[in-house]
Amino acid sequence: TQEDKSLKTVYNSSTPETDINVESLQSGTEHELSVAVIDGEFVIGKEVTTLSFITMPATVQEMRVVNVTYRTMYLDWEDIKGAEKYEVELNDFDREINIKETTSNSEIQVDNLVPGKYYTITVFSIGKDDLKNPTGSALLSQQTIPLPVTDLTLVGVGTTNAKFTR
Repeated sequence: TQEDKSLKTVYNSSTPETDINVESLQSGTEHELSVAVIDGEFVIGKEVTTLSFITMPATVQEMRVVNVTYRTMYLDWEDIKGAEKYEVELNDFDREINIKETTSNSEIQVDNLVPGKYYTITVFSIGKDDLKNPTGSALLSQQTIPLPVTDLTLVGVGTTNAKFTR
């Protein structure tokens, strides 16, 4: 018998096997699994083994970039039931930058980024006992704002052209 405490639903199943796969459990939720040896309809002995466990939280959905500056990105996403915290990964493969930050909120501001660089962003949900959902959010690609051009100097003008340098 497996019981989902948050919904108070009881599932009964019997099998001659020593392995069982209980499906359709709610993610990020505490469950109990009780096992007893039965003969037909009757429990043999009074020994029942009960195991409590928590399913990992679901995959992060609807992540979005809310604001971008030269060196900062502000991200948010849908809060996931059972997630105690989130791991945010930003990767810039050109410069081999790998930033990992953790937050307990469904939003984060990531600082100290390189202006004008593209980053791929993934968010992972992490439940109790640091149980991390290995499937991250859909990859999102975002560029930080490039720095403005400064010290631009006109070095030559022709009849149909102009030459500038920085």
